[in-house]
Amino acid sequence: MSQVQSGILPEHCRAAIWIEANVKGEVDALRAASKTFADKLATFEAKFPDAHLGAVVAFGNNTWRALSGGVGAEELKDFPGYGKGLAPTTQFDVLIHILSLRHDVTSLSPRRRWKPLVTALK
Repeated sequence: MSQVQSGILPEHCRAAIWIEANVKGEVDALRAASKTFADKLATFEAKFPDAHLGAVVAFGNNTWRALSGGVGAEELKDFPGYGKGLAPTTQFDVLIHILSLRHDVTSLSPRRRWKPLVTALK
């Protein structure tokens, strides 16, 4: 079953990482890695409650359609970009935004702990 994320992130956080990447190979690996990511995020949130860790994983239009089998989100479309670079369009399949109050918690997350998600991307 899908787990919906709000996309609303706390404003008080001091450390953040943004990762843009493309899918490497089939989307099945990304689908499985996304579940692992959500599970590990919950584990980190419990382990470091003082860090107020949060994350959002966003998928581009084509990647979302591949993940969902083309079902749902008919209104979803590519972001066109605006204002000569003011709000640029992304050229990637996935955006991952990780943030917390603690830089150590934020930075250790993608490198070591969330390897399945990182290896599904290039």
